[in-house]
Amino acid sequence: MQQILDRTQESLAQAFASLARNARRQQHLYYTTIGLLIAIVVVSAVLLAVLAAAREIDYRRGHVAQYVSAISLQLQGEATFLRRTALTVVNVQRYRPAPNPAHADADLPRALLQQVHASGIASPPDGRYTLLIPPETRAAWGAALPDRLWQLQQVANAALTTQQALDLHHPAYIVDADAAYAIVLSPGSTSATALALQPGLVTTLRDSFAEALRALPAGPAPGTRGEPRWIGPDRRPHAPVASDDGPHVR
Repeated sequence: MQQILDRTQESLAQAFASLARNARRQQHLYYTTIGLLIAIVVVSAVLLAVLAAAREIDYRRGHVAQYVSAISLQLQGEATFLRRTALTVVNVQRYRPAPNPAHADADLPRALLQQVHASGIASPPDGRYTLLIPPETRAAWGAALPDRLWQLQQVANAALTTQQALDLHHPAYIVDADAAYAIVLSPGSTSATALALQPGLVTTLRDSFAEALRALPAGPAPGTRGEPRWIGPDRRPHAPVASDDGPHVR
């Protein structure tokens, strides 16, 4: 009887030991499975984060590319506007016809001439441009004043047409290198009063423009062929500027 009990006890001990080993194996397998699942989840989350970041980078890169393209087109338009306007000014100065007051009076609105005589500031009814003629210039031009005003009117109209063709809508100044005159282009029909324009502003513009050019690093000389010289930023509401010595932008 005692032997039967001993064999039964031994069998039970072996059975419990086998169960314990199986339990440990199952526990180890369980922990391994849980760890593998956690690793899969972590790797999946990292992959999703990387894919989301790459997608966001591509999205932003596309926006930056569009922005850069828009800026490039804008700069090309500005450069074209400056070159054409500077060429118009140079041609008017170079191929200036002999004074013909009768011809000028026929095409120049009398109101512009009266405004220049009265204050040195003249604007057409639509206010798209303003002519600034200092007293010294009016005295120097004398009887040729109507003809010179007609020429400046042609320059202003040509520049406005170029702005409209290039879809540019900002104000711009055309400043004579000798401060003899200035033309303020206002595509938005901003009045001279709103811009606080005075004939004396011509010299101020010329001087500030020349100072800004002198502050630029070495580059192509003004008036030579090549890219325009870009200066700024300018805190005043005027840009770009074209002058008789070549195209420049503020």
